[in-house]
Amino acid sequence: MARTGRSLIPSLVALGLVALGVPAVVPTARAADDAATLRLESVVPGRTLAFASMEDIGAWGSRWKQTALAKLFADPDMRAFMAPLEEDLNKMLEGGDGRDESPVPPEVREVFKQMQGLSGQAAVALVAMPEGRRMPVLAAGLDFGTRLSDFVTFLERMKERQDDMPLKIEEKDGKTWWTLGDPERPDMVGTTLGGSVLMSTDRAWVDDVVARKGAPVDGSLATVASFQTSRKAAGDGTAMFVFGNAPALLDRFLPGMPPEAPRVLKALGLDTTRGLSYAFGFHGDVFRETIVLDAPTGDVGIMGLLKAQPIDRKGLAMAPSTAFIFGETSFPLSRLLPTIRPILREIDADLPQHLDKALADAKAATGVDLEKDLLPMLSDDLSYYVGMPETGGLYPEVVMSLGVKDPAAFEKAAQKAVDGLLQTVGQDEKINGRQRMVEWHGKRLYMIEVSGVRRRDMIPFTPTWAILDGRWVITLVPHAMKELILRTEQGGKGLADQEDVVSILRGAPEKATSLGYVDLQALLTLLYDTAVPLLQTAAKPNLLQAPVRLDWSMLPPTRAVRPYLRSMGTHTHVEGDAFVAQIDSPLGYVLPIALAAGAVGVAMAGRGSHEIGSTMPEMTAESRALVADLQVQSLADAVRGFHAAHGKLPGSLEQLTQETDPGTGRPWLDRIRRDPWGGEYTFTVLDAAKGTFEVRSVGADGTPNTLDDVVHPTEAEREGSK
Repeated sequence: MARTGRSLIPSLVALGLVALGVPAVVPTARAADDAATLRLESVVPGRTLAFASMEDIGAWGSRWKQTALAKLFADPDMRAFMAPLEEDLNKMLEGGDGRDESPVPPEVREVFKQMQGLSGQAAVALVAMPEGRRMPVLAAGLDFGTRLSDFVTFLERMKERQDDMPLKIEEKDGKTWWTLGDPERPDMVGTTLGGSVLMSTDRAWVDDVVARKGAPVDGSLATVASFQTSRKAAGDGTAMFVFGNAPALLDRFLPGMPPEAPRVLKALGLDTTRGLSYAFGFHGDVFRETIVLDAPTGDVGIMGLLKAQPIDRKGLAMAPSTAFIFGETSFPLSRLLPTIRPILREIDADLPQHLDKALADAKAATGVDLEKDLLPMLSDDLSYYVGMPETGGLYPEVVMSLGVKDPAAFEKAAQKAVDGLLQTVGQDEKINGRQRMVEWHGKRLYMIEVSGVRRRDMIPFTPTWAILDGRWVITLVPHAMKELILRTEQGGKGLADQEDVVSILRGAPEKATSLGYVDLQALLTLLYDTAVPLLQTAAKPNLLQAPVRLDWSMLPPTRAVRPYLRSMGTHTHVEGDAFVAQIDSPLGYVLPIALAAGAVGVAMAGRGSHEIGSTMPEMTAESRALVADLQVQSLADAVRGFHAAHGKLPGSLEQLTQETDPGTGRPWLDRIRRDPWGGEYTFTVLDAAKGTFEVRSVGADGTPNTLDDVVHPTEAEREGSK
């Protein structure tokens, strides 16, 4: 059984790679129209915990060609660099060029070939995690269409090459069946259905789907309203889709969480969450990522703050064409505190008092009641941008604006609040500050002039605010405020007239509650314009040792690359009870970060284990025996302490980690370690009335009552105690 468990791991990994795939592989073949198509979500139950899929894989090739990134790689200037690289990679995946052996293992090359045969959906579902069962209930479906026979042949070759692999292949009722693991209790069962492959850790599920010929089941995951909402929000171009069934997950894992977890979830309004999903797909010439949080978005909990009104895009009209960061959102600032206070009270009854104390201190410092005099006058429309001046200069414009309901009343309240704040801050004798008003182009500009008490304590900005077009506008310096006023007077669309922003606005829903823009084009071209010359200077082909040809001198100049790059746009909206956030970008945003974080985590884990293994020498048999002897004595001492305190022996060693020593108030044992050979220490009561016992390690051979056992008390100690 030990050998079977070890050989099962690479087999499961190989099948998992085939099931999940890699988005970078873009097959172009499509299944024939008459090939049976299986949708996994329609044949797994509605209580399925989690679901992940790659969708419509056969269409990836055509959709990829529409993206700006694909067009960049197809550009003749870029092809001069890419063609040798692609040729070498293809040779590696095909098994070498006849001169050198490919560095890619044959098994990996086979997996890549099989992924290219996928044509429809490749999905896996975590159906259940029953208590007491050694493996969770998993189900998977792979649509190979007309390439199914290639996959069957692939599994047969795997079996031939790895004779010890616990894979059994048999023909039954005109189908090929696979069992992975112990034939009596297989870890996974699989078979074919039409052009698809079914796999599961539950044989009964596979039998049922086959008996119904893949027909949808009543109450399947596909019929769950939250799943439908999430899938619809992702759109037709979805390539990858991940869904978490919140009610099922909470039912399964909430009982094992800390006791305060249900209270916090209820306070945040997340206990009613129905689903959470992430999707990655194609959207015109960019990639779109969609995150959906499906929960009732009433006035209770944090979700109440997400249910905002559509933005009016007045903030966008203020941004210059040179802005490289912009954001506008409809955030309910006017009801922020009334929403947060009951949340804090539900989490901790004392937290609202701390909030009220902070508000009282702010009122004493400024003379203005933040909750009653300022926040209620805001119209919940917030925007900001960062950009370089259109007229030149290196000092960036940093501007924030908020919509106000009563401009005149708000201006008086804000002026009073700033004066009070400056007076309070000045009392510590570290900062001098004053607020003065000047008239400019018929607008009142309030400049907050702050400086350190000492001459060398320079503060490099002069915050300036004004009420412009019903908005409270704040800039870092008066110059930026004046530039903004002149741009507004002269008209023009500014940032809204830029090509990338026009594309982002076209893709945003009409009732968007937020809009964001990051000029990735400028950032990416800056990096490209810097990195390429450095590579051409230092990484020459005749000095670079690599398995593929990387001739950096053949990379095209920045002017040829820039037209293909696109900026990143974000927007959110509310769809029924669901909060939807979407990100459009040329490379993807969430997925690359997640993959990079995972790779770093794996690398650090590997490095950590390598460092531990390299710094800690292998223990000898004598040192292992010594460590085991010290550990059994320590366990025996804890047992004796328990017996002295309670007049009886514990029922098990685990009981010593759960009950506390009356003298110290701490558990008798923090935890129970394994012995130096990886085995568990055993505890045996010899005579409960006399209080005699033994703690034993079975030693290196894993067999009790042999010469290498480490026992306490020893036979000699027992004889001496009589």
